[in-house]
Amino acid sequence: MKGIIVFLILFTILVVFHEFGHYFFAKKMGILVREFAIGMGPKIFQHHAQNGTTFTIRILPLGGYVRLAGVEESELEAGQTVYVTLNDQGSIIQIDTRSDQNIDGLPLTVRKSDLSSDLFIEGDVFDNEADDLVTKTFNVDHDAYIVENDGTEVRIAPKDVQYNSAVWWKKLITNFAGPFNNIILAIVAFSISAFMMGGVQDLNTNKITIYDRNMPAAKAGIKSGDSIVSVDDVQTHDYKEIKKELDKDQKGRPVKVKVKRSSHYKTFIIKPKYSKTDGTGRYYIGISVWYRKSFQSQILYGFTETYANSVAILQTLGSFFTGGFSLDKIAGPVGIYSISSQAANSGVGVLVALCASLSISLAIANLLPIPGLDGGKILLNLIEAIRRKPIKQEHEVVVTLIGAAFLLMLIIVVTVHDIMKLF
Repeated sequence: MKGIIVFLILFTILVVFHEFGHYFFAKKMGILVREFAIGMGPKIFQHHAQNGTTFTIRILPLGGYVRLAGVEESELEAGQTVYVTLNDQGSIIQIDTRSDQNIDGLPLTVRKSDLSSDLFIEGDVFDNEADDLVTKTFNVDHDAYIVENDGTEVRIAPKDVQYNSAVWWKKLITNFAGPFNNIILAIVAFSISAFMMGGVQDLNTNKITIYDRNMPAAKAGIKSGDSIVSVDDVQTHDYKEIKKELDKDQKGRPVKVKVKRSSHYKTFIIKPKYSKTDGTGRYYIGISVWYRKSFQSQILYGFTETYANSVAILQTLGSFFTGGFSLDKIAGPVGIYSISSQAANSGVGVLVALCASLSISLAIANLLPIPGLDGGKILLNLIEAIRRKPIKQEHEVVVTLIGAAFLLMLIIVVTVHDIMKLF
């Protein structure tokens, strides 16, 4: 249960930050964000912001999404009965599409409507004076709301605030903003993890940390901050070399360790202690990597670790072309759940670092030029810039559906592969 909760929290944080990037920059670019949803499924809460966005919380804690005007519309069909609310000028300010007979508003049977360009609804309403149905045409207010079947109230999407009406570079910025936000999240999360874990690992120094005072190194007199300059007379310049020499003989024989403290040198003979800390059982003397604890180094760690992780992911993607495609290089939802469960038992600092790593993975994966992903949308934006005219919306929809089908198949294949690895 703990692993599931951690996975859902991590997944939701990553997706919400991603979607907030789209939301924030869409608003800056003049594109209406009709809804910002946290979670999926039926709505359990909604709030209308003054900027026209409806913020909702949905019952399933599985990420979230934003609905940009012009991407997904609520169309009225001929013959459909809706309940409309009018302002003092006789214009429609709310359209309720629910079928509940107890809804407040004027019942109207739609004949035709346009909620994008001309902003009107023509339909049949009951006229008390005529004591019969009459056909009337109502203007729809530019900022009118439409109530959907599940009770969600969102603004209509006039053409001037639609995604497709924006110039190509505004759409590109909006699409890039999601991955960009994930990169920002990674930088912040890595820095936070450094503070939480007491500093930044420095593998390039032979300074060490004592992590257990009951282990042989501490009992022999070695202290945190000491530099191990040699192991069994083999010089060691960094932690990797120290670990390499200590791991040479796993039979538990005594090792000679030469230490530098300030300007003084001292040699210790230490007998390693057997422990199953790593799950398999090894001999340890009780030292670990040195941590740089300055404020500057921990802040800088956010940037350097984000860069290092990005390079590693790009190298893995590159290996698909040089070393062949392999499902072992990809983790799906089940794989990420397994990693999250393990991290949940390693402390909050490790979980925050995992969140940062996953955020980078999400950013880079979304920037791949695959239809349906942000990278595919950005590619279409660039094509639009070269052609100097928008791509037809129906063509864009077809390309997006093809990409979505490909991604769905890939997720299914990867998920099956991850499940098989568990057995």
